[in-house]
Amino acid sequence: MTGGDCSCANTDGHGYYGRLSHHWDHYGTDSSSRFAPWLDPIGSGAEVLEGIFADPTIPDLQLSRSSLGTFRVEELPGPSPADTFSLSGTNLRAPVSLWTTAAFEISADGEIWAMEAVLEMAESGSGMVHVRYAPVSPGRDTAWVYACSEGSDKVKVRLFGDACPELQLEPEILEPAALEENYRCDFRIQGPDAVYRFEHAGGRLPQGLSLGEDGLLAGVPEEAGLFDFQVRVVSDACCDYVFHRTLHVACGLVSEFPWQEGFEAGAMPDCWSRILETGDAEWQYYYGMGVPRAAIQQPAEGEYNAVFRAQSFQRGWRTLLVSPPLDLSSMESPCLMFSHAQPLSTSGQDRLRVLIRTSVQAEWEEIALFSRNISAWQEDTLSLPMPTEEYFIAFEGISNGGGGVAVDRVRISDAGPVSVAERQGQAPVLYNNPVRDVLRLGFAGHSFDRVLCYDLWGRKLMERLLNPGDAGLELSLEVLPEGLYFVCLEGKAGRQVLKVVKTGR
Repeated sequence: MTGGDCSCANTDGHGYYGRLSHHWDHYGTDSSSRFAPWLDPIGSGAEVLEGIFADPTIPDLQLSRSSLGTFRVEELPGPSPADTFSLSGTNLRAPVSLWTTAAFEISADGEIWAMEAVLEMAESGSGMVHVRYAPVSPGRDTAWVYACSEGSDKVKVRLFGDACPELQLEPEILEPAALEENYRCDFRIQGPDAVYRFEHAGGRLPQGLSLGEDGLLAGVPEEAGLFDFQVRVVSDACCDYVFHRTLHVACGLVSEFPWQEGFEAGAMPDCWSRILETGDAEWQYYYGMGVPRAAIQQPAEGEYNAVFRAQSFQRGWRTLLVSPPLDLSSMESPCLMFSHAQPLSTSGQDRLRVLIRTSVQAEWEEIALFSRNISAWQEDTLSLPMPTEEYFIAFEGISNGGGGVAVDRVRISDAGPVSVAERQGQAPVLYNNPVRDVLRLGFAGHSFDRVLCYDLWGRKLMERLLNPGDAGLELSLEVLPEGLYFVCLEGKAGRQVLKVVKTGR
């Protein structure tokens, strides 16, 4: 099956299937999308395979595990604590011979250790094999434990050993860089004396910066934004380590609100950045989706909007479009508003995640996930939790064979402690607070279209559509745990955000 919209929840949908001859070696470019690498890996061209006769009387060995967890030695020389796996056999005519290679040892009884052992087993029975790691110098090792009995096939279990010392890479927090100015950071190792080599192992450095083998990160950054990257450190004992670091190339701090970005430059806006997580699908800037006959033919506003779309319907590609740093510290209830669309295609549905980061060093946190078909521009509103002086917002496009993800009219403002309707002299919204089970809202004199409930992370928990003329609503919060929630009322009267405390008493 190659595409369509059928699923367990949509049993009347369509499913599309491709010919085996096409998927043999014409569809896609690697083994994740072709049959040939799996069914004819050496390119023999064979079209028929003979069957194999399995004699039920020959000796046979079976393993309980194909590999063991990594053995760790903190102080040299070893050994490490032991691990075990079991062997079961049928039609055995002789004991089972076991062997491995340095720096591992095996035992049939857990007491006598060597690189060879013999396991006595009944004709049809089982036995336990003990394994440990006994290195004499720093390093990492890989080996196998082999087992064989007279007349049986050889079976094996994979082993991994780690005797590398713990290291720390300093500095842990990098000084921010400035756009178009010289930057220098000397990475250094805290650990045993050794010769260490440094290399850029993943993620992305800004153009103009490079990392040398001596650990010097230097240059003149030509791009602003957040850059997550990995540093690999290799010692002369062949121990290698990977450390994650984040560099912020400072640009403009957004501190005046309301703030809006509409991508009207037709390119990535100043002080924005992108992070390629998987694949190489870039955020682009088009009038609509940028392809003929797309469901979205024009921006939500202006001449351009941002679009994420993987080529050739690649799946699982992810790219972040990251805002400039935002100073939200003076806001009581900051909100993110944006226009958004992600049309379904016959091959699948792309998705959008909205993430926040409360500082350069903090981890990304998801506040919303959009996974359904949105074939026309819709307005989305999310509360921004934990406002700080250095706040980042990211739109993460996720490819899944769909028609792309479009974003436009990104705005940030403060909902504040007083509703829009109150500032205009209209009647306030009445509600009980705190709430034990049912939130009772009264909004006579207003015209709201829907009521939404969000948690502190900005995740939408409930949505209730209203009928014209509704003067109130009862919203059950019984299923929610105790805590603080945001209830948003939206419509022609504007938008009001209520802070509601859910209590168990």
